Amino acid sequence: MSSTASPTLNSLFQKSHRVHEYTEPDQVVPMKVLFKDEKYTAETIDILSQIAKDAKLDHFVPQVVIGDQLSCKNIRGSKLWRQAEVEEIDTLKWANETPGDFHFLWTCLRTVFTKFWGCPAHSGTLCNMREVTRRTSVDKNVKVFNVCDEFLVHAFKGHLISGVLTYFKAKSPADLIEHSATERWLQETADTLVSKTLMPSNSTDPVYKMHRSFLHHAFLYIDVREAIRWENGQQIVRHWKYWLPHFLAEGCTNYAVEAVHVISNLIASFPKHIAYIATHNRTVNMTGRPGRAKPIDQLMEHYNLIFKQTLRTSGGNLTPQHVEDVSLAVLFLMEAAKRVDTVLGASRQSTSHTVRDASQDILKIAKDLTDRKTTEEVPSRSSPVHSDNSEVGWKKLTTTSWLKDVLSKKAHLQVDETDISTQREVASDYELSDVI
Repeated sequence: MSSTASPTLNSLFQKSHRVHEYTEPDQVVPMKVLFKDEKYTAETIDILSQIAKDAKLDHFVPQVVIGDQLSCKNIRGSKLWRQAEVEEIDTLKWANETPGDFHFLWTCLRTVFTKFWGCPAHSGTLCNMREVTRRTSVDKNVKVFNVCDEFLVHAFKGHLISGVLTYFKAKSPADLIEHSATERWLQETADTLVSKTLMPSNSTDPVYKMHRSFLHHAFLYIDVREAIRWENGQQIVRHWKYWLPHFLAEGCTNYAVEAVHVISNLIASFPKHIAYIATHNRTVNMTGRPGRAKPIDQLMEHYNLIFKQTLRTSGGNLTPQHVEDVSLAVLFLMEAAKRVDTVLGASRQSTSHTVRDASQDILKIAKDLTDRKTTEEVPSRSSPVHSDNSEVGWKKLTTTSWLKDVLSKKAHLQVDETDISTQREVASDYELSDVI
């Protein structure tokens, strides 16, 4: 990890998550399905035009539109196509696109997996821990998000427990009970452990260095998850900034480009009230309980799943009208499924895992790491050198023209200064509370 990244990392650690108290769940209004393919620019234009009609945008009012990376790219292309239209609504300049955080989180997960996958023989790597726990459904490409997400959390906890045992020179978690657990002692120990276990190390031991680097990256990934759950939009945006060089280093170029768009839009391109909404309204909470929020694009993935499952069982009723009716009834279908599960006592737990008890996985990983002294610094140990490619990403950002090229392409898609001033004048007519 380069020293350049340290200020950003420190700010991430120092910012606490804001706890919200909800009185009512968020409300979602479904719209009927359109027989369009958003992969094509012409059909993306049709989709945006229909959104404007459904939202009754009879005059220019900026809106936040959330989608995945490809959707945002196509929206920018659509606005370029329609920039010569006479009516402001038809230019699509009202659509301020921003990517959803579920696909961002998925890309962060792939980045960590790519960086620390390794091979079965190398202690502490994800591939090695998969063999230890026999999680055959876990793969390097992260095809199944839920399985790989849970596995990474277990791997992080296993590494952390082993690191704590090494720090206290204990053989098992039971040995830690002997230590005095006063509040002051816990705080001092926690502060020490952050610098001793969660921060990257310059050790000459490649295995120990990899262990520290893994804890560092896995902790930051978990921090993204927590920021989403607690609707901490500012923290989520900080992570978009932090993960940008890591995306570049691990070949996630599409999301590296999208990260540049997110940052530049929020800082300079979006009207002030739209930037506020795009920062603080990135998630949705359907239960009203604190800590239960999810990204908006993840909610749409859940809707799509229910929608497709219902259509597969429609048989001869599968007509265009039936498809539209199902799309409008998705919320009802999801609620009905939950109530049936509650009445029947059914469980929706995943059956993809070989071990249902998470503690078994975590303790197996911790024991293997401790037995092989992975979390202990051994200067004379020889092992394949772990390379943190973060430096590659930072160098590409700071010493090449990559960032300049991305921003130059973005400039061709931007509206001119008069249009920007018009947007800001329109935005000033609306109070933030009214818009939100």
